[in-house]
Amino acid sequence: MVAEQDQLAAHAVRLVALHAFPRAVREYTVGIARFRESPRLANKLISYDTRWRVVGYLLYLAADRERFGADGGATYGRMLEICTRRREVSPRVLKTMLALLKFTGFIETISSETDRRSKFYRPTARMDQFVNLWLGYAVSALDILEPDMQRARMLREDPWCRAAAIISPIHRRPTACRNSWRSMARATAPAPWCSR
Repeated sequence: MVAEQDQLAAHAVRLVALHAFPRAVREYTVGIARFRESPRLANKLISYDTRWRVVGYLLYLAADRERFGADGGATYGRMLEICTRRREVSPRVLKTMLALLKFTGFIETISSETDRRSKFYRPTARMDQFVNLWLGYAVSALDILEPDMQRARMLREDPWCRAAAIISPIHRRPTACRNSWRSMARATAPAPWCSR
């Protein structure tokens, strides 16, 4: 853990030393200010760390087709297991968030083909649009500094990397994806105006 923090600090020092750093900071700041002015409903849904975590876990489980198959793995049971094991989100908050996300059109439920009692939660196009907008500002700023990483392309094309950017501590993807998103995961964590 200490070695990882040292690597992150060294990477941050390298980024700050780049000539384009002031432009990247401005791009990020202007983008986040615009994001805060966007529809309040979406901002309220992720305004607390626990709510933000539910969205991250849902995206992670829905995107992990390698482990869970074509339907992904975002079931209530799996989400509850992650939340309670890590002691980050209570069952009440999880149920409330899933209901709100469904009511607002950010997720849909699909019944399992093998067991009709089992439901899968899937992000909708509205959720994808919101997450791309939310992460897009950090991605744009980091692409100014490190254009070869092509984070914007990865964000658009790979739902797994999108989930990894939000919940980087728990993902199991290859090191290249994990390393390219570490600094962005810090930048997209609940912003200072969010309660912790």
